[in-house]
Amino acid sequence: MKMKKNIMKIISSLITICILLLNVYKIPAYAIELSKKNILEDNAVSLVSDILMNNQIDIAKQKLSQNNIEILSFSIEENIDTNSEKSINPSDYSMITYSYRISGSNDIYLQTTIASDRSEWFSGPLDIASIEWDINYASYQTSKGDNRISTVRDATKRNNGLVIFNVEDSKLSKGENTVLYVRVRPIRGGQLHFGTEYAHTYKEFIINSPTISLGYKSGKIGLTFDLAISSGGRYWRKWNDTRIIVYP
Repeated sequence: MKMKKNIMKIISSLITICILLLNVYKIPAYAIELSKKNILEDNAVSLVSDILMNNQIDIAKQKLSQNNIEILSFSIEENIDTNSEKSINPSDYSMITYSYRISGSNDIYLQTTIASDRSEWFSGPLDIASIEWDINYASYQTSKGDNRISTVRDATKRNNGLVIFNVEDSKLSKGENTVLYVRVRPIRGGQLHFGTEYAHTYKEFIINSPTISLGYKSGKIGLTFDLAISSGGRYWRKWNDTRIIVYP
């Protein structure tokens, strides 16, 4: 009985300390709600990727529906643009592009998962990936990589329907995957076209240290990135796209 009373005193003291800390640091309610929203968003992003990667699409849709997530489109890449001879082949990377909506929100996630079936031994500079969409139908809200293998590199052209990501292919070894997304908000009804361009860089010889430079050019939907690599480096590109019907 005495031990039970002591435990209750400790719990009461901890609660009191927490209340005091909240009052001292005056943590605003909106900051707490924003933090909760970010956690929920990150969880949804990884959940959707994991389920789509490990299930047939019909089964994946059912499982995600049980988590209040609606898959709107789904596409596995088919198009390959080869720049030259290559180390890892384009077919060694799977690129799945898809979109979905979380119940209670009209925002749409434009997301891509890049998965590797082989490790790259001749990694060049950072690989580059993009998410591109038709700005006539949806406006930019936010974007993110998984911050493990992929990160946002350039979002300055977000109002032109382009976000560029870094992909650390040295970490994208056999059996690994990385996830990147842009969240958009429909602004008019119609068919929203979006896609992902992925450029894999590598060295001709392991002793080389090539560099890349990026620019912009017209793409398949709107604006895309232009890539140049210095002597001793090579690259190839892959593209995948899909379309969805949106309502404002």
